[in-house]
Amino acid sequence: MIDLCYTTSIKEFSEIFNMSPQEIHDFFSDNQLEQTRIGNSIRVTPETFELALKAKNIKKSKMILTSSCVKGGVGKTTLTHGLSAKISCLGHKTLMIDLDQQANLTSSFGIDSSMGSIPSILDVYRGHFQGKKISITDAIVNITSHLAIIPANLEMASFESEFSSKTENVGTFFKKLLKPIQEQFDIIWFDCPPALGKITSAAQASSNLIIIPINSDKFSIDGLDLTIDSIVTLHKNFEVNPEVKIVVNKFDSRQKLGFQIVSYISQNEYKDYLSNNYISVSKQIDNCIASKTNIWDPRFKGPAQDDLKNLSLEIVGADKWVAVELSLSENNDLNNNLNNNLNNNLTQQSDNSFIGVTHV
Repeated sequence: MIDLCYTTSIKEFSEIFNMSPQEIHDFFSDNQLEQTRIGNSIRVTPETFELALKAKNIKKSKMILTSSCVKGGVGKTTLTHGLSAKISCLGHKTLMIDLDQQANLTSSFGIDSSMGSIPSILDVYRGHFQGKKISITDAIVNITSHLAIIPANLEMASFESEFSSKTENVGTFFKKLLKPIQEQFDIIWFDCPPALGKITSAAQASSNLIIIPINSDKFSIDGLDLTIDSIVTLHKNFEVNPEVKIVVNKFDSRQKLGFQIVSYISQNEYKDYLSNNYISVSKQIDNCIASKTNIWDPRFKGPAQDDLKNLSLEIVGADKWVAVELSLSENNDLNNNLNNNLNNNLTQQSDNSFIGVTHV
């Protein structure tokens, strides 16, 4: 059965593509796409959204992301949970990889990953699980058709020491490990522990984009400095150059400090990294994560959900989707005009060829 929380409303689809209800109706009809009724709502499933992107000649984003910050408690796992789930609704096949021994991301989806029950990325690294050979494909737990996770458990605490004891290349480790499944997913998202270690560095080195969440406090700025420094070191040592987005999380407009933090970042050397979207403070989202309730349940509406949705659209480059469609439309109009002019010229030349011709 399709979970309402992992679908897109018609209203949201309309806002994303700037289409009127009639235009949506015609588009779905012309391309033989289905709108799914779930209860009293008409929804767009991830499968249909993916087909819609294809029908509009829009290429999906393909990237590896990492959520990382040295400081704990900044909402890193909450962001990974909310953004991955929403991006999967946008037709992108998304895999989350939980690297944190606390397994908060894993448990937030209601998955029991107590040691020995489900293989983790550590088991993939070891190559065996409960005496059996295991590949990375074996460790994937499907949540929906477009969202999956490789869970974590408490045993992940030994991953860092096992990794460090061997001569693994930090710069290429995860690229090699992910190679068998690279084509299966559009988005692969690492959720890292709040620490700087070789495993976190390896995840960052394999990433196209690193999301660094911070809160509105001085300690977050200290954590930001350390995290940025680690990325600069990676760039020097392994010649990787991931994009960085600093996301102000749990932003409270009632507190002056929040504005001071944003102002500080927007005026220092990190200003180019600052995301266009911040995430409002929300007890509702914190409670949802704690109670393993889906934050995208339509009953839970608030500014933070809107912020997460907008950040999801920013990450996959949805602001360019309408531009791509308009560009294709303009090219089609141009081609049609050129073809019409060419046909008119050929017709005129054909007609003129009979002028002055004498039949013998």
